[in-house]
Amino acid sequence: MERSCGGVEGPIECTTCKKCSLTCPAELDIPDIIRLYRYQESPKGSHRGLFLLTQKMMARSDPEPWLSTELDTEKDDVYYFPGCLPIFDDLLGWETNYKRAGNAGVALLNHVGISPKIIYGCCGHDLYYSGNLDHFNVLKARLKEKIQGKVVVGCAECYHALKNLHGLDVVHISELLGGRIDGPRVSWSKVTYHDPCRLGRYNGIYDAPRSLLGSVSVLNEMDNSKENSLCCGVSAWLNCNSASKDNRVNRLREAVATGADNLVTTCCKCRIHLDCVYHEEQYKGDPQKIPIVDFQEFIADSIGIKVPESATGFSNKGKRLQVLDLTDDLEGHLLSTSVDNLFNCTTCERCREECDFEFNPVEVVEDFRRTFVSEGWNPEPHGKIVERLKQTGNVFGDEEKVIRSSRATSHVYFPGCVAVSRRPSLMTDTITILDALGVDYEIPEGLVCCGSVLKRTGHDASFLMEQNRRAIAGRKVIASCAGCYATLAKNYGDIDVMHISQFLEDKLENLNLKSIAARVAYHDPCHLGRKMGAYDGPRYLLGKVPGIEILEFRDSREEAVCCGGGGGVKSGNRDLANSLGRKRMEEAVCLNVRAVVTSCPFCELNLEENGSIPVLDIVEIVAKSLKGEQL
Repeated sequence: MERSCGGVEGPIECTTCKKCSLTCPAELDIPDIIRLYRYQESPKGSHRGLFLLTQKMMARSDPEPWLSTELDTEKDDVYYFPGCLPIFDDLLGWETNYKRAGNAGVALLNHVGISPKIIYGCCGHDLYYSGNLDHFNVLKARLKEKIQGKVVVGCAECYHALKNLHGLDVVHISELLGGRIDGPRVSWSKVTYHDPCRLGRYNGIYDAPRSLLGSVSVLNEMDNSKENSLCCGVSAWLNCNSASKDNRVNRLREAVATGADNLVTTCCKCRIHLDCVYHEEQYKGDPQKIPIVDFQEFIADSIGIKVPESATGFSNKGKRLQVLDLTDDLEGHLLSTSVDNLFNCTTCERCREECDFEFNPVEVVEDFRRTFVSEGWNPEPHGKIVERLKQTGNVFGDEEKVIRSSRATSHVYFPGCVAVSRRPSLMTDTITILDALGVDYEIPEGLVCCGSVLKRTGHDASFLMEQNRRAIAGRKVIASCAGCYATLAKNYGDIDVMHISQFLEDKLENLNLKSIAARVAYHDPCHLGRKMGAYDGPRYLLGKVPGIEILEFRDSREEAVCCGGGGGVKSGNRDLANSLGRKRMEEAVCLNVRAVVTSCPFCELNLEENGSIPVLDIVEIVAKSLKGEQL
C-alpha cells in the first residue's frame, strides 16, 4: 500500500467517505483534516498522477463544449453542470461512453421543459480532497463567476463540491425530477442502488434517487445501504490499492446478491471505480458481473427518452495555461473551524473500527498536531501542561515524588500521574495487591510522566521518555493506567510492559477474595481496548471477584464510546469532554448498576465528574474484595 510523504501510514488510503463520522464521539470533520494534511504532504496520486494533473490543467484553462448539439439549451435561467466526463472516456481507454450521462441529464431536463445553460469544466472535488488547494481556489473563483443562479447536477461529487465547497445554489437532478417524470415505461427491470458518499453521508440525499428509481423499476436494496453504504473505495485518485479493490469486489458481490439486473449510482466516480474491477484480468468474463449504470441514463432509457451522442471528446481551448503561484500557505487554507476540529479529537480510534479500509485517522491527527503546535495554533492549556512537565515531570505540576526503593528487583511499578496526584487509592490498592502476591518490584526514583499527553497533543515527549528509560533500566513494567500502558508499549518501542489487569489474570487464585454483592457496568478504556486489544482480560478479572455481576453498555468492546477525557480534550475543550462523559454515565444510570468499573484513571476522573454513581478501577474492586469491603 502507498505511504504518505511524511511517513504516516494511511492519509492516502482515506477515501474521506465520512462513514467514520457516524460514530465519532466528537463529531469531527475528518475530511477537513485529511485535505489539509495532504496539502502539506502533496501526494502524487494513482495512475502516476495523470488524473490529478489533468484536473490541475482544467483549473487553469477553459474546456470546449462537448454535449450534443441536438439538445435544447441556453434558453432558461437554470444551469446544468455535466462535469468532466469526457476526460475519463479519453484517458481510461476502455471504450467507455461515460459522457452519455451528461447528455441524458440535459435530455431529462428538456423532457420536463427546462432548457438549461451549460457550464463546462471540473468541479474541483479531486483537487480539494487531494490537497491541491491552490488549484482548487482558482477553479472555485472561476465557477462562482460563471454560475449566477440555480445549478442542476447529476453527479454526487459535483453536487457536493458546488454546494458544500463553493457555496452555490445546487439541486440534484433526482430532487428536481421528483414527481415530474411522465410517459410510458418502455422497460421494467430490477435494480439496486449504490449510495455515493458525497450525496448520502455528506448531504443526506437518500430517498430522492430511490423514489425515482422505484417509479420506473423494481428496487432491491443491498445489505449495506443509505448511511451504512460501503464506499466505492477510491477518492480523488489517491487510494487505488489492494484494500480498495477488495472493498469494490465486496460491493459488487453485494449488488449481485440482490438479484438486480443493473447497479445504478448517481456518481460518475463510483461508476468508474466499480467498473474498473471488471477490467482487471482476473475478473474478465466474471459470470457474476452486473452492469453499472448512471442514474440519469437509466431514468432516461426507462421512459424512452432519446439520448443523443456527443460527437467530440474532451479538449481545452487553445490558449496558454494561466500562471499559478503555489502559496505553500497552510494557514490560508484553514477553515474557521479547522483548529478546533483537529484538537477536539479524543484519539479514541473509534473511527478506525468503522473504516472499511482499516485506515486510522488518529495517526494523521497526532502527526498533524505537531505542525499546528510548531505554528502556535494549539490550545493554550496544552502549552501550560508542557511547562508543568518540564518543571516537575507531572502532568498536574505536583512536585512530590512517589518512590519505593528496592535492590535488584525484576519489576517496576509505573503508577502514572493520575494515580499519583488524583486517584491515590488506585496506587495504594495496586501496592496492596502486589505486596499480597509477594511481587518483587520497585517504584524507582526518576520516574516521570509517560508522555502520553504530549504525544497525543503534538508535543515532543522525548525528554520524558529518555528519563523513564533510565529509571526502568530494562526491567519489566507493570502499569495501572491504560494510557501509560499503551504509550510505554507502542511509543517507547523497547519497554516490556503489562497492564495491571493482565498481570493479575492468572494470580487471583493466590488471593483470599471475599464476596462483593454488586451489579457493575464495565467501561472499555480506548487505550486498553482499541489501542491494545485488551477486552477479555478485565472482564475475566472482574468475574473472578465473588458476587460481582457484570453488565455491558450498549456500545462496548471495539465499539465502546469514549469517555471524552483523552487526546488533550479534557484540558483543551472541557465542555466537550464533560458532555461525552455525561452521555456515558447517563447510560450507566439506566443500567441500574451500583458502580461503573474501568481500568483507566483518566476515564475514572472524567466519568465520575460527570455522573451520579461511583466510578472505580478494577484494582480497587479487587482490593475491596481482598479487604472484605463492600461498594
